[in-house]
Amino acid sequence: MKNLLYGALFLALVGMVFAGCDKLSEQLESSTKSLKIDQQDLFPFDFPDNTIVEIVDNTIYFDLPEGYSIIGITEEMTFFQSVSGASGTITCTCLVESGGCSPTKSGDTYACVMSTCSNCEKSGTVSEIAQQFSEIIIINPDKQGFYKLASNLNSKIVLPPEFLNYKLFNEPLKKLNDQMSNSNDGRRKIVFYELYGYIVPLDISFDEDTYSAYVSNDYNNSGVDCKCNDQCSDCPKEVIPLTAVYCDASNCKSCTMSATIYSPQSGEENIIEIFNHRISIK
Repeated sequence: MKNLLYGALFLALVGMVFAGCDKLSEQLESSTKSLKIDQQDLFPFDFPDNTIVEIVDNTIYFDLPEGYSIIGITEEMTFFQSVSGASGTITCTCLVESGGCSPTKSGDTYACVMSTCSNCEKSGTVSEIAQQFSEIIIINPDKQGFYKLASNLNSKIVLPPEFLNYKLFNEPLKKLNDQMSNSNDGRRKIVFYELYGYIVPLDISFDEDTYSAYVSNDYNNSGVDCKCNDQCSDCPKEVIPLTAVYCDASNCKSCTMSATIYSPQSGEENIIEIFNHRISIK
């Protein structure tokens, strides 16, 4: 299971890469087009169709359709899963100044947007429990368990790494890990697995899967690039031999990660990037 977790950290720890300010501005409402790239804190989910959503001041209120559930995680790393069709809220709070941190909608995407605020925090609640969560996700029970081609990864959402320890994700990933063999020559690669609507990057033996798009994970994997968008900070590349490569974003609010992804069926090579949990294939 260690390999799976580190393989997921390869992309999920970063959670913040995008192709640039031009593409970002095309997706945002006119009121947010002038904001910098690191001032957008996108939610790690899209509301499913038929969700009732209302923005009041700095809070989003929502009611999910039947079949969808909320999973919340506290600062103490405890989990809660709602019943199907639950209601919840997401609040954007400025921790420093008096304002300038508010929820914004652009198409199907929601974010906490900073303007005059230098430290904006988002938190969530679920109607069933009097508990505040540091992060929430929305799961789709109909989407679980298959590898992805590179072209199908575009715009998908990477599972935030803290949720890997929740049983709903942990148990099937452990079973998958137990079914996989170890390569005789020690070569590794990272493929992409969909579970409940989220992408989990998995570290596997090189000869385990010959169909799915992959990122090479051999040796020092010099093809992975980590760059902090804040010039005063850093998000260094971390290498765990034969396990995973990831960007340590603990000291960087907006970290850019990019790597080359190979498609064995077509022979094509593309660049995979992530910004605010979302995958972009170029």
